[in-house]
Amino acid sequence: MKYSPLQKLLIAGTLLLLLAAGVLTVLLPSSLADGWRRLERKRQDLDRLAEIRRMADGQTARRAVFDRLEASRPAPLESILRAAAPGLRIDVSDMGQGPAAEGWRWERSGLTLKDISDRDLIRLVGALELQRPPWKVVALTIRGGTQTGQVSHVSLTVETLTRTTP
Repeated sequence: MKYSPLQKLLIAGTLLLLLAAGVLTVLLPSSLADGWRRLERKRQDLDRLAEIRRMADGQTARRAVFDRLEASRPAPLESILRAAAPGLRIDVSDMGQGPAAEGWRWERSGLTLKDISDRDLIRLVGALELQRPPWKVVALTIRGGTQTGQVSHVSLTVETLTRTTP
């Protein structure tokens, strides 16, 4: 059977289209899968960046609260302790200090109290945390006393931020 040049061209074009369809059928799914994996990684990266942004915004907001405080440091520990728990013997030890965010330093102190009532302990911790900037309790160890409502030994670690630049 003889084919005209037009028929030969149509047959060749059809074969080329079939060959291209076959190649795409083999290659397209793997490239689509690669594309989907890349898109998924990008989505995960964007989610992580959004999370970092939320954390940074929260830290910026908390920093702004501290920056607006009139006092550059809380009242001295000893005066707070005397006012909150007069008559109690409280041993205070310096546990160090170091740089925090730009313009701020952290200070840490240890407090040891003996034979304190649970009510006095609550009042003392409240007085520390009401300071602006606050003294925050970062560690607490309590040993019970022999009487109800009495604590035989308390160890507190408190920390604060102090502004180093006006």
